[in-house]
Amino acid sequence: MFEFGRELKRRLFETGAPPRDGLTGGDASLLEVLDIELLRAECRAADIAAGRISAKEPHQRRLEAARVWREMARRTGDAVALRNATLAAERAVQGFKGAKSVKAWAAARCEQAMSAMLAADLYGDDGLNTVAEMALKDTRTAAPGGPAAALASGQLCRLAAREVLRMGGYEMARAAAAGFDEPIAMLTAHLRSKGVTKGMIADLRCDRAELLLGCAGRLRDARLH
Repeated sequence: MFEFGRELKRRLFETGAPPRDGLTGGDASLLEVLDIELLRAECRAADIAAGRISAKEPHQRRLEAARVWREMARRTGDAVALRNATLAAERAVQGFKGAKSVKAWAAARCEQAMSAMLAADLYGDDGLNTVAEMALKDTRTAAPGGPAAALASGQLCRLAAREVLRMGGYEMARAAAAGFDEPIAMLTAHLRSKGVTKGMIADLRCDRAELLLGCAGRLRDARLH
């Protein structure tokens, strides 16, 4: 975390002003150390970069904008931020599809899925999780072995864990928890990728622990009765 803070300070103070296209340069790991005002500024900068006619790799800029807006929506629950994230991800998916860039398409498709999962969390629409599951499976099929597939595998584990928490017993929970090990290892191997962060790995570890604790509590209550 401290190294991220130092990197942000360098970007701010080397030039005396925030970089034209934002502080993070598309590195999702740096979003985690921005306060809410800097994050708002990063959202604006990402939109400007994605909309610039002369932009190099405009589809990539849209994908980066989707990540920034999703982080804003995650922290604030703001519906407009979530809509912006969803729209930017959709445009990135269509752009990469047209360009026949499979790995980049997979990354954008995974981002679409994560926006849908966030919307399901915020608004309680389980149908969005079903849509997300389809998109995550698309990602793994399209680009196996890459960072997007690692991220998709982790998110699929999160969806499966929720079902086990809802209906399963402790043995099912142990099996589901073991399923987190490979995605965590894969994500750790891809930490240098701009779309993968230590926070994502920490979230998976927390979900795994929550799964085991929740089912252990249910087993204890059953024995008491």
